[in-house]
Amino acid sequence: MRDIVNRKEIALSKLIVPMVILAVLISGCSKISEQESKTASQECEKFVDKNLGRDRSLDIVVLDMWRKKGAVVAEMGFRSKHASSDASYEVRYCVYDADKGSISLPSVLNQSEWSK
Repeated sequence: MRDIVNRKEIALSKLIVPMVILAVLISGCSKISEQESKTASQECEKFVDKNLGRDRSLDIVVLDMWRKKGAVVAEMGFRSKHASSDASYEVRYCVYDADKGSISLPSVLNQSEWSK
């Protein structure tokens, strides 16, 4: 009976170790560096202002940031600088991919593709 238990423990330990290593590798790859975060924030703020600001002056903030499909996704909040301080922000995602040299604002209909 003890022999069966030992075999199960060995088999289980052979599964757990690779799973832990994989989890560490995945979490390490998905982390956004401080420099990457700063660059994505700056680029997305400029892009939102250029594309959504048009004739109005915007107050723009980065609310959250994560990685998806190899790109950095920034959740951008924006509102008119003339709005009251308790006015809510409109929210859009900004997808920044430094490797591809691309930046975009997915339409509201496509935001679910980039959500966490």
